[in-house]
Amino acid sequence: MTNEQLYLAIGIPSLINIGLISLLYLVLSRQIETTSTALRNEVTALRNEMTARFEAAHQGLLRVEGVLDARLKHLEQSL
Repeated sequence: MTNEQLYLAIGIPSLINIGLISLLYLVLSRQIETTSTALRNEVTALRNEMTARFEAAHQGLLRVEGVLDARLKHLEQSL
């Protein structure tokens, strides 16, 4: 086997491996980026939904507080 054949036998598979690894890296990084964006959107939607629910619960508690305050004032006036 000549030196040129040896260089080709070692070099060509190495270049192919480098190319395939680079392609795999690009595909995986794109997939991770897409998944990350989708997850970020889901977290934002969940945060907005939870904020709305907490605000609704807070409004409900304020109404209950108002009713209890009115009843307490009524009881104080009765006594």
